[in-house]
Formats: sequence, C-alpha cells, structure tokens
Amino acid sequence: MWMKCIGKILRLWMKNVIFVGNAHQHITTMGNINENKLLAVGAVVRSPREKYEVTGVIKVTESGVIYEVRAVDAGVGLIMKECDAADPDLVASVDRIFRQLASEDVSAVKVTEAFIDGAKGYMVMERFDGKTLRELVDTGGPLSQRRMLELMRGVVKAAGALHASGMTHFGISPDNILVDGDGDVMLAGVSLSGSARRPAAGFSAIEQYAGAPRFSPVTDVYSLAATMLFCLTGKTIPAAAEVTDAILDEMLGADTVAPLRDLLKRSLSFRIAERPASAGGMLAAFDEIEARLQPDVAPQPEIAAISSMADDVSEDTVVSEPAMTEDESTVPEDDEDVYVPQALSITHKAEALASGQTKGAAGAAAGEP
Repeated sequence: MWMKCIGKILRLWMKNVIFVGNAHQHITTMGNINENKLLAVGAVVRSPREKYEVTGVIKVTESGVIYEVRAVDAGVGLIMKECDAADPDLVASVDRIFRQLASEDVSAVKVTEAFIDGAKGYMVMERFDGKTLRELVDTGGPLSQRRMLELMRGVVKAAGALHASGMTHFGISPDNILVDGDGDVMLAGVSLSGSARRPAAGFSAIEQYAGAPRFSPVTDVYSLAATMLFCLTGKTIPAAAEVTDAILDEMLGADTVAPLRDLLKRSLSFRIAERPASAGGMLAAFDEIEARLQPDVAPQPEIAAISSMADDVSEDTVVSEPAMTEDESTVPEDDEDVYVPQALSITHKAEALASGQTKGAAGAAAGEP
C-alpha cells in the first residue's frame, strides 16, 4: 500500500518536472522573439508620402530599431528609426516641428518625416556620416575651450530650437552628437516616445531619475553642460546627486575662464531654479566666454628654433639643461576616464526634487540617433 502511494507520488513529481522543463524551454524560445520581429531586408514600410525599402539593420537600441532604408520613389538612401507607436497627435506634432527645422539652419540631423504604420511609429532621417563626439575626444584628447565652444555652439542652438518648438531631447550626450570630416556638427538622438528615457549616469539631471515632465528644457541644459565638461576634460562627471562646486572646480582646473566656469556650474546645479531656463539662455553666454579666451596657437616647430640657436652659440659656450623639479619628474599620468569623487551625502536630492520644475506644453522626448 505504502509502496503504491510512494510510486504514485514519484510519477506525479516526474510529470511536473517534465512540464516545468518544457515550459522553461518555451520561455527561452520566446526570449528571442524580438529578433524575429525585425524587418527583413527588402521589406517595405509605407508612409503617407513615400515607400521605404529596408536595405539593412544598423542598430537595435533601448528605444527602437534603426534601419538603413531606400526611399523607393525618390531613390535616395535614408535612416529610419522604428519604435513602439506613440500618441498619433504627438507623432504629427514631431513631424510638423522637424519638417520646419529641416528648412532652417539648425545643427540637428534632418528628420524628413514622422508617421505611424500599424502598431509602430517611424522617424525617417537624412544620412550624416561622421564620428561621435565621444570618439573624437577619446582619440584626439580633450578639446581647448575655444574648440569646445566652436563645436557645441551649433548643438546648443539646435537644442534651443527644439525648446522653442515645445520639445525636449532628454538624451543629449557625447554619443548623440556627430562630427564629420569637415567639422560640421549634428545633434542626433530624437525619439517619438514622448517621455524621458532611462537616465545616463554623468549626463542626466537629477530630476530625470524621478521622471521629468515631457517638456523640461532645464533637463537638457544639464546634459549640454555635462557634455561640454566632457569635451574639456575627457572625463565623465559623477551622477547628478554627487556633483558639487568643489568637484567641478577640480575637474576644470585654474585655466578655465570665469564666464565658462560660471556657466557650467549654474547649468550643472542640482537646484533646477539655478540653471538657465533653456538652451537659449546658455547660448547667450558664449560670446562673453569667447571674448575672454586667447586664440588657440599651434605649437611652433622646435627644429627651426634649435637651428637658430646653434648659429649664435660658439664652441666655447656651455648650454646647461634646465633643472627638473621633483614635482615635474613625479607627476603621474591620469588614465582614468571617469572622475571619482569622495563619498558624499545625497540628502540634497530631495531638495532638488522638491524645487519647481519648468513645465509647458507636451513635447517629444529623445533616445538614440
């Protein structure tokens, strides 16, 4: 009797194990479903104005898939970003705003059309071949203050145009700014999601961690300033709750001109009310900063100087080498990419979130290019 009961229990247990195993196998298979939903090469997406044939997949990002496409009627190559369908009214607003910006002299990747097809939203953009600002700094080193202002002026102007149109980018960083071989700069990374994307440590303002409103230009101001500081130092600042004036002073060094130091400190404040209200407010300070800067001077060739010196030195002249101080001989090279501050209290986070946030008409948010 007992043996029969035990046998029955074992059979039921084995049946459940097999069922759970099959269920696990099914779930594992379902985990690859996103790959199966990618548009195949040759697939055609239709908008109210054009038909777009997919010619390749460029990248799968947090907020959608970026395709290489060909406009069938126009016969030109473009970039198309696919994401979950947003509010139709929002998509229509984005389409209107970017078609207007495309006709203006704004350093933003030209969006030619935004539309909804079925359950998906699409944004079509012109191609812009270049490297990211991060790649430029990583390979060439930190930029001078003047060079940084030259590159970022167009980006700040583009962000200001978005703000004036009722939109917030929410994803400005060195990875979403492109620079081509001619030095032209483009702000990329606009999205149809309509809400702030996941914060990027070092480039996202403190309110973004708690969910910034759809229209929050001061949030973009923080990201622009963090990107400017990255250009100057080659380093990413700490997360927003840990940034202090002392950290910023140490990162900037003594050579940073006062107006630029002041702009970056105000723009990176965790107190929202202290930041410029929009990118346009940052742009107003650029002329004052440039007026305080000395022109960038390329180093003169040392060979010519040595040759000239040799003509004036006789055989009896003794030229002594300058003495190297102990400090000069023991300065370590800094290979760190991220600034690491001392542990700080983050109790001021509550104060930042409690302060007023800029609110306005609903706008679109942005993700990757």
